[in-house]
Amino acid sequence: MRLYTIVRSSGERAVCAEFVEGLLLDLGHADEIRTGAARPELLTMQALIEAGDSGLDAARALLLDVVQEAVVKLDDARLLAPLPVPARLRDSGMFIEHLEPARRAMMRLAFRGHRDPDAAVAAALQNDPGLPEIISRRVLYYNGNHHAVIGPDAVVGWPLDSDVLDYELEMAVVVGRAASNIDRQQAQTCVFGYTLMNDWSARDIQVDTSRGGVGPCMGKDFATSLGPCIVTADEVRNPHDIALSAWVDGECWSRGSTRNMHYTFDDALSQLSRVSPLVPGEVIGTGTCLGGSAVEQYRQLARGQTVELRAEGIGTLRNRIKD
Repeated sequence: MRLYTIVRSSGERAVCAEFVEGLLLDLGHADEIRTGAARPELLTMQALIEAGDSGLDAARALLLDVVQEAVVKLDDARLLAPLPVPARLRDSGMFIEHLEPARRAMMRLAFRGHRDPDAAVAAALQNDPGLPEIISRRVLYYNGNHHAVIGPDAVVGWPLDSDVLDYELEMAVVVGRAASNIDRQQAQTCVFGYTLMNDWSARDIQVDTSRGGVGPCMGKDFATSLGPCIVTADEVRNPHDIALSAWVDGECWSRGSTRNMHYTFDDALSQLSRVSPLVPGEVIGTGTCLGGSAVEQYRQLARGQTVELRAEGIGTLRNRIKD
């Protein structure tokens, strides 16, 4: 199923499933019409995830005989992030191909006040040890701000202390059940579904605060986009063969594929569960594919631009940067 969270005309949120292209079924409304009272697991995405197989079975049953009064046109729907407030948000390094080009670009940004940034970077690289080897043997992550999640067509605020805003082209896995200390074979049973993720980044804040050794979090604390929907695990034939792209004002800036992930989703779920338990409704980003950000291309976003992330089989996640 392709699952959405929308805002009804009444202002209430609703969980919808797409039953034919462009048409959604409001699951709670349909259940209320059929039974007189909507089941709680059909009213929010978090509740649906926590209900596990029984919740998905209830949703599928409603799709077998669609209640027309509960149908919503996708084009008319006001979409939120499919999980407006995830139970937890972690962004990880399942892609590592992007790290070296991004590191060199960030190094140049760090020398932005220098009279010759390229020469300063070249001098710094003479004694540079390169990326730490731990990156190639462990899935590293940072904790994101799950209260700063925005959805499709939401406006991205520009952080006051930043002059360099960037997008990051990512997939994300949505966790379906609690688990800890699992192996790779068990990991797939923890997947509820997949979505697109834009890990918005204030690059100048990120590069400046990284000198303190606290990681990238302060440069990424203001916004993370998710959406447009969650595609349930049973609908995704191979999550490691999905074409990705990023478009800025209609121009393609980035192309990638989950085929190039260094770690699989199973690797990530297994390793992360040994650090801190997985929880239902948790979202874990893949990190960025090669060329999946503007900084790697020495390009820069501007106020008022529109950024679209696209993933084969999932859809388009579109946001406009505040003027």
